[in-house]
Amino acid sequence: VTFAAFLHVLPCCKMAEHRCGSGLPNFILVLVGVCLGAAGFQAFQTGKNSAPPVPTPDPTSSSPTPAAPLPPKKVDAFLKHVRFSGSVGSGGWKGVATYKGSNGNSLKVGTTVTQKGLGRVEAALGYKAEEWHWGPDLELAASVKPGSNDVTYTARARKKLDLLENGGPTMVAEVSNNAASIAAEVAQKLAQEISVAASLRVPYNFESRKADAVLNGQTSYKVGNGKVVGLLHAKASGGLKGAKVSAEYDLGQ
Repeated sequence: VTFAAFLHVLPCCKMAEHRCGSGLPNFILVLVGVCLGAAGFQAFQTGKNSAPPVPTPDPTSSSPTPAAPLPPKKVDAFLKHVRFSGSVGSGGWKGVATYKGSNGNSLKVGTTVTQKGLGRVEAALGYKAEEWHWGPDLELAASVKPGSNDVTYTARARKKLDLLENGGPTMVAEVSNNAASIAAEVAQKLAQEISVAASLRVPYNFESRKADAVLNGQTSYKVGNGKVVGLLHAKASGGLKGAKVSAEYDLGQ
């Protein structure tokens, strides 16, 4: 830059020499000004190039805020919702495993063992209606005797009638492949651990075309998480002599 300015100023200085006499002082002043300007421009460029660049934020250097941990998944163990119960009586031993979901629907599988060996195998599927719904609870069940064609199907509807202040009877209607029945059930809690229940059922047999009232009563006593239940079963046609007494147990969860 200085050399170019010198070549440009030199002719002007010769012209000024003819006018002013000697152009040396003017030439020196111009040269000094050009040198100072060039030095200032160079210093500016040097300072501009040597200035540290504005730091760019590194997305990898800053650790992001860790996301909130996901809530632990609720693992419902199958056995947690299964109850094992059984009964012992003159007819033999009966064991039942019942699965009950959070909405009240259920699945039940059971078997009966008599003195002659394995009796019947049964399964039942239950539907629990909502409390505000007028519809009844439903249950579909089937049982079979191994090694035979003896198969029984049953459909049952249950609805509690809140007619009294402390509740009311529960009406039950049942239809199977060989009979139909209607029943009324009541239950009462006598103490914290003791409760009683009774039901009167009138079945009708399609083949014999006869009806025979059946009375069932039970008294349950709570023991820990389980209970012990005493049962009474009697028919109108059998009288008191035909009444049967048995006991059941429930191990609880």
